[in-house]
Amino acid sequence: MYISVRKFQLKRSAPEVREAAMTGLYPILKASQGFQAHWVVECTDGDIAAVSVFDTESNAHAAADKILAWVNAHIRELVVLPPHAMFNEEAHQLL
Repeated sequence: MYISVRKFQLKRSAPEVREAAMTGLYPILKASQGFQAHWVVECTDGDIAAVSVFDTESNAHAAADKILAWVNAHIRELVVLPPHAMFNEEAHQLL
């Protein structure tokens, strides 16, 4: 399992960005090879973090190109680009 966490500084409200991501980005993620899960989390500082889970590192990197292209095309006026990559690593489930 491979997890990617990116933090976005917001120019607009978190609910507005979350809704755009869920309606526009989620279908792209769902169609990506190896996709397992995605969360949009509101951070305590008012920004948001996007957490994506893929089966392999290569599938996560392939999807990252699609994700950043979508962000640039659809929500660049809502967030500060580029996002801050907080975590890109293999993860191991303990339960």
